[in-house]
Amino acid sequence: SCDVGMKVWSVVWLARMILQLICNTAVTAWRMRAGTSVPRAMMLLPRLVHAFGFTWWLLGVEQLFFEPSCEEPTLARTVSQVMFWMTGTVYLIPFVVYTLICVCLPCIIYFMVRFAVRPADRQPTPPSLVQQLEVKTYGDLIETLRRQYTLDTHEVDIQHERRTLPSLSLETVIDGVSNLLTPGPADAGAPAPSTTVGGLPRTPGGAPWAIDLGGDNGVSASGLLSRQSISVNKACPICMVDLDDEDEVLIMPCDSRHFFHRACVEHWLETSQACPICRANIVNILTGTPSDPTLLPVDHRDLELQI
Repeated sequence: SCDVGMKVWSVVWLARMILQLICNTAVTAWRMRAGTSVPRAMMLLPRLVHAFGFTWWLLGVEQLFFEPSCEEPTLARTVSQVMFWMTGTVYLIPFVVYTLICVCLPCIIYFMVRFAVRPADRQPTPPSLVQQLEVKTYGDLIETLRRQYTLDTHEVDIQHERRTLPSLSLETVIDGVSNLLTPGPADAGAPAPSTTVGGLPRTPGGAPWAIDLGGDNGVSASGLLSRQSISVNKACPICMVDLDDEDEVLIMPCDSRHFFHRACVEHWLETSQACPICRANIVNILTGTPSDPTLLPVDHRDLELQI
């Protein structure tokens, strides 16, 4: 009679475990056979059983530690203790794991950030070397890059087209289409085809035009197709503020496409020697010091300004 409470607790707990197993099996079988979502009532039953099991486990604390027990250990008490601690472990493991993650995650992030960069890159860049970096306005830099690469930046292309391409009217478009449909020189009765469409040069046989995008310093459209295409965003990668044509930008020696607001990158170089984009050591590049031979060479053609 001294362990009646333990016997009742153990029997109810075993019945709860069996019922939980049946509910989980039924839900799994329904999903596999029907292939559809499980009805709400079928999903509610396992949750109620689980909630009852957790409540009953808390009642086991009173039975095991606060209720008077027999002078000698009994089988019911031993079985109850085994089930109690096994269930407590199952309930407490997720809680302990989540607590450790919340406590240790800041430390893990700190060490990852601290040791992710080489010690040499965490040193400040000498001011004398910072003064050697090239400084240009954003507008001049875009023009320089346009002569070397094919720019994919939509905003830059629109600004450039507004400055270089003539305005097109409806009459100009209709005239251009009619000129494209005009027969070649083989048709003696046809008038000579126009040599211009909307003020742009055109071959007599209707071949595509060679458009000069940069005046005397520009290149033809056929030349643009053979050049490397790059992406250049209009925002500074450090402060994420759009660059105006008059803004001064500081260009990294590792690649002319790595540029930033002058104030932003100067503040960055006060605590680092690495390029904010490609992580190349700027001091080694400016001084000609060989970098770590164990590092693989970087193909600068694959480095693009991605934000």
